Amino acid sequence: MSSATVFAQVVGAIVNQLEAAPAVSARIHRARMRPLPTGAGTGVCVRIGRADLQKGVGQGVPYLAATGIAVECYARGPADSIDALLDALLQSAVSRLLADPTLGGLVGDLNLTGVSYDFDVDGDATGCAIVTFDVLHSTPPTTF
Repeated sequence: MSSATVFAQVVGAIVNQLEAAPAVSARIHRARMRPLPTGAGTGVCVRIGRADLQKGVGQGVPYLAATGIAVECYARGPADSIDALLDALLQSAVSRLLADPTLGGLVGDLNLTGVSYDFDVDGDATGCAIVTFDVLHSTPPTTF
């Protein structure tokens, strides 16, 4: 049994799904502050945001959780095509996650809750699309 919290296990399962061959990007990280080094074309960062808990009365589990996860997709390239590069990475990441919304049976479901964008120009253009999910799951009976 893992000593990690169920929340860390959820982040790890998302990272593993994105890294499965063929990986959606050569750079997939969890909670990294600068996920796209200079000269890199793409990168993905998986971050936990929050966990809303409800007592699991009558359901055999201590808590039912909706854990907010952000999957940040970064792309760098020419300013006139950065939106297309970013869109391709975003589509790849979301399609991969929604292909198995139980993350191999670890969770009950992934609910897509939103997408936001940010663009920056620093020689080459850098774009970021942040897709957010509520991951629905329970906590194990003996741990958090």
